[in-house]
Amino acid sequence: MRKILKFFITKLQSQRDKWYNLKFHYLLWLNGIQASGVNTCKGCPIVEVQDGAGLNFGKNIWFNNYLGTGWNTRCMIRVRSFGTVTIGDNSGFNGVLISCDNSITIGSNVLVGGGTRIFDSDFHDLDWKNRGKSNERIKTAPILIGNNVFIGTGCIIGKGVHIGDRSIIAAGSVVVKDIPADCIAAGNPCRVIRNI
Repeated sequence: MRKILKFFITKLQSQRDKWYNLKFHYLLWLNGIQASGVNTCKGCPIVEVQDGAGLNFGKNIWFNNYLGTGWNTRCMIRVRSFGTVTIGDNSGFNGVLISCDNSITIGSNVLVGGGTRIFDSDFHDLDWKNRGKSNERIKTAPILIGNNVFIGTGCIIGKGVHIGDRSIIAAGSVVVKDIPADCIAAGNPCRVIRNI
């Protein structure tokens, strides 16, 4: 009986994942985005792409809605007008929020852990007198994440950051300055621990 039940549960999960994949491609299509190389593994990411924005995917991209280690987080990609998100081939994301007002470029073979947030904007004016009055003075700066980078769970990647190829960002790090290639970096603020 257990084997039969396990067989049917496995089949149901497979059908659910196919449904999520179809739903995600439909959401992309509604936003005018062609993404034939995108695979969703578990759950359907939230997609918000405004008019004039760009979202470009390479091949074999996957998104997991993160269900584990104490919290549940859906992947979300939010691109405002005139912003552009580009993701290279063979990259994967677990419960990640990508919020773009300017430009976010993520290389190939990049893995990003659950609960990580990537923001290229301050979201509000830093001058308290102007907060809430206008979005014109909000500071943005492009983010560039190189190839073969691993970003651990629960990180924050801030505006204007460049993370070099093959680097590792430890879990819980807050990255507000550039990280060179071929190193392990950790902390708040994130800094190089050692070269690899």
